[in-house]
Amino acid sequence: MVREHLHETNRSTSVVPSTKSVILASLNMAGKYVKLKREFEDYRHEVETLSGRIRKKIEDFVRLG
Repeated sequence: MVREHLHETNRSTSVVPSTKSVILASLNMAGKYVKLKREFEDYRHEVETLSGRIRKKIEDFVRLG
């Protein structure tokens, strides 16, 4: 994955040593992972909230007939 990311972001005129490029690419990927994880947790919370509301509406409907 790091190699793919380096290939996508590296320019042929890069003056950054390859070890630093690997470290920067790894940090970049870690940052993207943290962002995606946070977005997924937000999404999951939203889905759980909505499903709870739907479940309650169904229970109320069944109870009231």
